[in-house]
Amino acid sequence: MKPSASLILLFVFLLTPCFSLLAENTADSLVLHFPLNGNFAEKNQKILPGKVTMVKPASDRWGVEGGAIFLGGNAGEGAASVSLPVNISPGKYPEITLCFWIKANETYKSMTALSGGNARLRGLFTDYSNGANRWSASAGKDGYIGGSPVLKDQWTFIALVYDADDEQARLIVNNEVFAGRARLQQGSDELLLGPLNGSMDELMIFGNILSLKEIEAISGIPVTLNAGDYPITDRSSYRKQMAEKHRSKVRPGDRYIVGYEELIIRDSINSPNTLYVFSEGDTVSVISLVDKEWLIVQNQEQKKGYIHAGTLESNSYKTGNNKLLFRFLNWLSQIFRFHKLSNWLLVAVFTVILILVIRSHNELNNWFSLKGNHDPVSDGDSKNGSPAQRRRIRKFDRFFPVLRPKYWMISPGLVFGLLLIVGGIWDGKEMEWFFNEGASLIPAGYSLPIHWVLWTGSAAVLLLVAALGIESFIIAGPWSGLLRIAMLTVLNLMAVVVAFYLSAGFILVIFGFILFLIAAFALIGRRRY
Repeated sequence: MKPSASLILLFVFLLTPCFSLLAENTADSLVLHFPLNGNFAEKNQKILPGKVTMVKPASDRWGVEGGAIFLGGNAGEGAASVSLPVNISPGKYPEITLCFWIKANETYKSMTALSGGNARLRGLFTDYSNGANRWSASAGKDGYIGGSPVLKDQWTFIALVYDADDEQARLIVNNEVFAGRARLQQGSDELLLGPLNGSMDELMIFGNILSLKEIEAISGIPVTLNAGDYPITDRSSYRKQMAEKHRSKVRPGDRYIVGYEELIIRDSINSPNTLYVFSEGDTVSVISLVDKEWLIVQNQEQKKGYIHAGTLESNSYKTGNNKLLFRFLNWLSQIFRFHKLSNWLLVAVFTVILILVIRSHNELNNWFSLKGNHDPVSDGDSKNGSPAQRRRIRKFDRFFPVLRPKYWMISPGLVFGLLLIVGGIWDGKEMEWFFNEGASLIPAGYSLPIHWVLWTGSAAVLLLVAALGIESFIIAGPWSGLLRIAMLTVLNLMAVVVAFYLSAGFILVIFGFILFLIAAFALIGRRRY
């Protein structure tokens, strides 16, 4: 049964507002539009013309003469290229979508279709893989996101999508999605087209991430392959939450007491000029909040000036709070700062304590065992004067106490400290994401090897902590067991700091030794000549 003309018209009438809304949303986010109709003028004349070398008009994908540009060049004439005054770097556009059409006249050479300056920046290149040159999106430190093979003399639709906050990129080649991670540097203030032996048409730059439907509306090609890989999972919201959590809570009317020798007061916002120096014990009253994180304050002598809220909070404590607790928490927050000599001295003290604990671990276990299991009443014979017996759960005797390795009691702290230094060197941002948002008992959303290393290491730490807890109750009973757990908690926190610092120090020594060898060989080579 064929549908009537009225039904078809009704169907079109209902869909028209949807298409109009889609077009309006896309138009709102369109930053620049270069039709490339034989020239490089921006459609709405938002920018000045760029620099052009060896570029000619060409037929577009519809066969219209002069509807596109040709970036080729005969032998000896040099390579054609275009430089547009457009910045597509992450600093300018954290989210960006670039759409254009491209046609290659040859497929066996490496080419640059579009870039923000070089292969480490946002752009489209050809990269040889699996027997063919392929359209590939630059992924910075992560290399390239390889796409479909470059086909000779065929117009191809390209969409490049970059999300700087989530460090992700998407490449769409005609009807197929290619996804991957992209850690990119900041770019330059120019957008380069070429060198490319081929043609380009209809370049559009959007200041956000377009949906697949919006991209399909631009290209006219339904995306049917790997469409499920296109959505970008939010991996940066935790940073915003942390920033909000650490945002200053200082409000006008609050009063603070200077907790250290000096508190520097400036003469204006962001000024390096010192107006006053408040002393330890001075009372600081917050007069007003200016420019987000800057405050106008005054002391008890009515001396008034400017200070950053973070500086006030890190050097002063609220009236009514304890000074010693404030200074202890402040010190604790800076314990992983390598440049402070006092931290290295503290690590040396922690190391000595841990060495003593490792050497006397048997004595410690015996002491807790006697304290926790000496119970004359429950052992029965003690009422008659016979020696007290130790209460043991014999089922676990074969496992606890653990005597080897000697550092068993501080093993969770050592493993976690090593995990932190390895993760920080390997990929600090992914480690930050893992411990703030990605860690879970059941692994989910892990796409990189570092995720599985961190998950495995964290699981090992949890198992070691559970084993130490069980051991404490087995050898020391309920109450002394809690005391032993408290002691082990302090020792393992020390072990985390020691493992982290000693690992970092070891790495620095190796790095310094390598630099010394390089310098020595360079000096020897210079003397020879």
